Amino acid sequence: MSEETEVSPVAPSDAPPVIRPRGVAFARVWTTNREPISPVDVIDALYARGFTPGVTNLEASLPALSEVGLADAHFAVSEGGWRFVSLSSSRGSGCAVTVRPADEHDLPDDYLARRAVHNPRLVYVLEAGGPSNSDRALTENIAESIMLLSSGLVEIGGLGVKGNRPALHNRSWIGKIKAL
Repeated sequence: MSEETEVSPVAPSDAPPVIRPRGVAFARVWTTNREPISPVDVIDALYARGFTPGVTNLEASLPALSEVGLADAHFAVSEGGWRFVSLSSSRGSGCAVTVRPADEHDLPDDYLARRAVHNPRLVYVLEAGGPSNSDRALTENIAESIMLLSSGLVEIGGLGVKGNRPALHNRSWIGKIKAL
């Protein structure tokens, strides 16, 4: 009479979940753009926000460059990324930024998020180098800059002492859409 059925996971994933220490900022920016923006555009946006950023490779094995020397730099989808550091602050390890294609289950299950970016094509993944305030501020500002440059949706998490609970934003002047 009773038939047993196999239990399948709700959202199968090949990658294990990422576990971050408390207070380490992270962000994801969804956009409908087909091509990634340039790191130079992000640097220009950070200059406008009062930062003096530098860019290096993800491993930080090369010296950080400002805008000079980055004319040919670009984000490649699913191929490495860039680490942004603050040249005006000696604290912190910066923020790693990578770009990957978005899939259908990538966007949070939220009505307002799906209206803001209804068909995401790219996801910018940002992670601070550590829990310092310098890294957190740099990560938040890079995420908001990418959001404004690409007209996307940003999810920022790992803020403050309350832990890694992410919040969605679609414009900096509108503020928080909804806490997840």
